Amino acid sequence: MRVHLADQLPSVLASDPFVRSLTSVFDHVNDSVLAHADGIEWLADIALAPDDMVRWMTTWLGVGWDEAILPAKAHTLLRSAGATYAARGTKRGLERLLRDLVEADVTIVDPGGAYPEGTVEPNDKSVGVVLGSSGGWSDRFFVALLDHELPADVRYTLVVEKRTVVPDRLERGGWHRPAPTDVEG
Repeated sequence: MRVHLADQLPSVLASDPFVRSLTSVFDHVNDSVLAHADGIEWLADIALAPDDMVRWMTTWLGVGWDEAILPAKAHTLLRSAGATYAARGTKRGLERLLRDLVEADVTIVDPGGAYPEGTVEPNDKSVGVVLGSSGGWSDRFFVALLDHELPADVRYTLVVEKRTVVPDRLERGGWHRPAPTDVEG
């Protein structure tokens, strides 16, 4: 049961027409906030959330950087990114994210690792990514995804459906990442 603010005031204030009018403004604002809050569980449910909300939620997991993603694809991306969040930054995490997105075989060749100093020659910091299908995603999307997910100093080769994708990569340093519009696909 909803109780109005004026009804909670001392009787001297509650009987004043100006105070009742003023508190009704706060009641009105409060009603709109409560109405939105009452539906929050539906906004956070990926299957039921509006497309704009899903696109915004992808930014929570650090994968919402491509505005060109179609709404249905944004739902898939968010679902997979959430499920793979704990393995983020690992070969296993990237493999699962890509496999969920393309719904096909994914192979990642990563010669890297952590070794005690002097026990292994430094590798060439290159990764190979082979996707059995594009899953309807653009080459531009995969380039932006790999630029975002791989360390800045790692080079990669991307093969999609037996076709080598050669990104026109920008020189990267520090935190710089090419924006999705900086790559062609």
